[in-house]
Amino acid sequence: MTPTPSVTVIVPAFNAADVLAEALRSIGEQRCAVEVVVVDDGSTDATAAVARACGARLLRQDNRGPSATRNAGLAVAATPLVAFLDADDLWPAGSLAARIAYLEAHPDAHYVQGRIRDLWPGLAPTGGDQLDAPRSGFNVGCALFQRALFDTIGFFDESRRHGEDVDLLVRAAAHGQRRGRIADVTLIYRRRLYDEVGAYRRHIANLTGAVKRTLDARRRRDG
Repeated sequence: MTPTPSVTVIVPAFNAADVLAEALRSIGEQRCAVEVVVVDDGSTDATAAVARACGARLLRQDNRGPSATRNAGLAVAATPLVAFLDADDLWPAGSLAARIAYLEAHPDAHYVQGRIRDLWPGLAPTGGDQLDAPRSGFNVGCALFQRALFDTIGFFDESRRHGEDVDLLVRAAAHGQRRGRIADVTLIYRRRLYDEVGAYRRHIANLTGAVKRTLDARRRRDG
């Protein structure tokens, strides 16, 4: 008998036909009972065909950005736990089981996150991919959430096309949602060569904006 899934894995995908199968394979290698939901955000390539070939549940929508894409997956998630993996990222073997084990051992935790390793395609001295040392940081792909957290804090902010994970983290803290941490690497994050200074500035702006919005909402609520 097939075990009933305890985790819904939401995979937002946009023109990801070249990387999606590898991401889905990394989910399958977790050896956990999961439902995989690929949300195709208006792709014009073979993303949908890859998702079907890999046996994932497929949702399709017009292009609306990553927040709306994750929210579409959340809307159909019926399991007690929810995880996210972008179509170009990977999960190390055993990383989902480690997160599940933590939440089972700490029922007061609303979510748990692990560590991240950055993958730089083609940047190794040999011409292969370069995999950096583990680091701390937050990306929704390295975490596992109690589904009820989103009933408390709301879904992703669909007005944001960048920094939506930072915004979620700030709102979770503002609502008293308890975070757990594990030392395991739970996400291989595929990087792209771009202006790192500009990316850092966007990160700081996103964090500052998220904190301000949370404080403003609290002031309005408290009168």
